[in-house]
Amino acid sequence: MRSIRSKVLVSILLIAVITASGITVIFYVKSAATIEENYIASNQQQNRQIIESLDQAMQEVYHVLVEASCDEAIKAKIKEYTTEKEDKTLAEMVGLLQSYNERDTAISSFHLIISDEQVLVTSEAYPKYKKVIERRSIQALIKETENQAGPLLLNNLISGRRPHLAFVEPINDNGTVGYLCANIEERYLYYNYISEMRNDTIKEVMLLDQKNEVITTGDDRQGEALTKTVKVMEGKFKDSGAGSQDVSIDEETIYFYSRAPFSRCALYLSVDRETVLGDLTELRLYYAGILVISLIVASILASYLARLIYRPVQNLTSTVKHVSEGELSTRAQVISRDEMGDLATEFNQMLNQIELLIKELIEKERLKKDAELEALQYQVTPHFMYNTLNSIKYAALIKGERELADLIESFVELLQASISKKGAFLTVSEEVHILQNYVRLQEFRSNTTIKTVYNIEPAASNCLIPRLILQPIVENAILHGIDIKKGNGLILISAVVSGERLEIEIKDNGRGMSKEQIRTLLNSKVKKTKGFTAVGIPNVRDRLELYYGEKSQLRYVSDDRGTTVMIYLPAAYDEKE
Repeated sequence: MRSIRSKVLVSILLIAVITASGITVIFYVKSAATIEENYIASNQQQNRQIIESLDQAMQEVYHVLVEASCDEAIKAKIKEYTTEKEDKTLAEMVGLLQSYNERDTAISSFHLIISDEQVLVTSEAYPKYKKVIERRSIQALIKETENQAGPLLLNNLISGRRPHLAFVEPINDNGTVGYLCANIEERYLYYNYISEMRNDTIKEVMLLDQKNEVITTGDDRQGEALTKTVKVMEGKFKDSGAGSQDVSIDEETIYFYSRAPFSRCALYLSVDRETVLGDLTELRLYYAGILVISLIVASILASYLARLIYRPVQNLTSTVKHVSEGELSTRAQVISRDEMGDLATEFNQMLNQIELLIKELIEKERLKKDAELEALQYQVTPHFMYNTLNSIKYAALIKGERELADLIESFVELLQASISKKGAFLTVSEEVHILQNYVRLQEFRSNTTIKTVYNIEPAASNCLIPRLILQPIVENAILHGIDIKKGNGLILISAVVSGERLEIEIKDNGRGMSKEQIRTLLNSKVKKTKGFTAVGIPNVRDRLELYYGEKSQLRYVSDDRGTTVMIYLPAAYDEKE
């Protein structure tokens, strides 16, 4: 993706997709959690109602049992049978038990065990009593009664049918004379408490006694299958006590557990989570539809926003491309007031500044070439050449050829230095050599001595300076400063390097200059018409400014004791610097 537009479009779409997907997932998860929480709360409430109803029924059964075990008529009949051993007495006991049996529909039958006689009397229609009960069965019943309170899961001592739930209460009459059992059939418990809970969502449902033995279940499982389920239940709810109501959840199943406080019977059931969340199918489709619509709207908005954002970028990119091809007159169109608009405005201002700098550079180069041409391609003034050649002529006649040769050599070197076109810069030592030749010729012309002192620091002698930058200043000092006729003229020339700056000072003991004269001299644009060259002080000023800009400085200080000219410029040893 090289295009900014495509990057912006993809970025917006990614943000929209991630946001919409995240919101959809959050809402879906939240909805699923809410449905599951509501189902758990509803199921717990139903389980609590069932277990409370069961416990209430167990209490009523127990109250009837206690009342029957304390019935004096039953105790009297037990005593009578123990003494007389007549079946008529057993039949009368059956009638008493049936009267208590009719008081509570939860009680399927009463069993009265006369342990010493190994006789069992029942309220059932047939058989009414059984005379021979195995003593070990009676002892097992007594043992369980002693070790456990509440209802027990017992086998029917008469028919031997499937176990039933029973409360057992001893009958005391100067000692334990028997045991009375109030029996509750498994089918009664199933139809009244378990069957109504069977539906498509519940996978397992069981009613257990206080020892976690299965009383009844909602299906036909037996043996190992039931044992496995009980072990799972015990593992998940091992810390739950009487009166507790707990829930356990794993990845696939929700487990419910409720234990009654009085009877200590437990209701256990498990539910498939997927079944509970089956109603979310329509909700999934609803959320999927919302997600698709959101993505379509996001795509449209993303395309519009990408185009809106990319338009000023495209405009600026096109402008930059035209500028890179040399069309500096091209300007970016400002089409927005945001950061891109500011960028386009600043870019246009930058182009304006570049055009201005190019024009200034062209003009500066033109002025520089003009100044160099003026400095390097000057002409020797005819008046100076005439006087000099006449002086040389008279010297040749009067003083001989040796001195004449020296003068001619100095003059030739001076002409070569002034007329030569090789390079715009000379070293300070080379410029000083030109000054020495020039002063020698001036001394010859005026037939006097001009004392010239050179204090050139070794570090400064190799510094490069513009050609003939010192000669016009020395010439100005000789012609307009010192009085040649008096023969006491003095010119001091010094050069030192201070840090990265070359400092040159030319000092004379002439008549000096006024401030107005200095100002006129430095600001004048009039070319010279006299002297050795047509290069004047204004040209020196212009060349310093062109070569060095603000890094150079030309200063005049003058009074009645003389004039001092100070030149400051960067210390350079290579023309590239």
